Amino acid sequence: MSTPFVKAPRRLLVASNSTIVLRTIRDTVHRYSSSMQIIETADGHACLHSLSNDQIDAAFIEVALPAISGLEALAMARANGHKTLTALISENQSAELMDIARKLSVYDLLIKPIKMNNVKAVFAAFAQLSKPLRLLVIDSSDAVRRVIRKVLSTSLFQFDIHEAADGDTALQMLSDKAFDLVLLDYQIDDFRDIKTLEKLISASVSVGVIIMSTIRSERVARLSLDHGATAFISKPFYGPDIDMALQRIFGLRIPRLWLQKIDISRHFVPVIPGDLRTRSTPKYAWP
Repeated sequence: MSTPFVKAPRRLLVASNSTIVLRTIRDTVHRYSSSMQIIETADGHACLHSLSNDQIDAAFIEVALPAISGLEALAMARANGHKTLTALISENQSAELMDIARKLSVYDLLIKPIKMNNVKAVFAAFAQLSKPLRLLVIDSSDAVRRVIRKVLSTSLFQFDIHEAADGDTALQMLSDKAFDLVLLDYQIDDFRDIKTLEKLISASVSVGVIIMSTIRSERVARLSLDHGATAFISKPFYGPDIDMALQRIFGLRIPRLWLQKIDISRHFVPVIPGDLRTRSTPKYAWP
């Protein structure tokens, strides 16, 4: 039996004049979500109208639409401030198309003929992206915490950000509130940070701890992961780096658009799919 998506988008726009595309997405929705409402449009003007007026949570938009293209409709909606989670559908993946799609903050590009598994993977990502994550940033520097806030604002994920200057303050905050993720600074050869990591995990078994450090060392990354960290990321990092780490943490498929967008060779990132609460032995990989 298939499980409905948790917090899946409620109102889904499907802009396509292809009966095969429409049927594939309808079948996926009916199979995996009982509460999602599908709004269908067959041309670019109707697509733009729906994006602007119908309170759409997520959209699948075909590039080749009559009247105006799906790209034009999305670009005009973006210019008007609409940030709808969007996947594009196209016959090809030209470099020009992929560049425009990234500039329009498109999540993924699906190449026809689209398959149910690919549509399901986008739904799973949309469900996660639409859910704000309560995140605790632990760093002794006020300036660094401000920079991290700015970086996180460029992520596709949503965050409810809280801050702590030290481990003791963070532990008190964890005892008062539930958090989904912690970003913990690791100083050079400072084993106190490893002790803090262990205490954070002991205090909240459901929290995922991402170690951030200026050290680019497999040894330090392995040490962090062996002591319970969910992931390790090097400073400085950027929104796409956080996105890639979280995609892997939550077991989401890496979108086609991201494969050329992010230089994942700069960071040591463990492959740890699945629930943050599952404390299984991580697999290590240099992407």
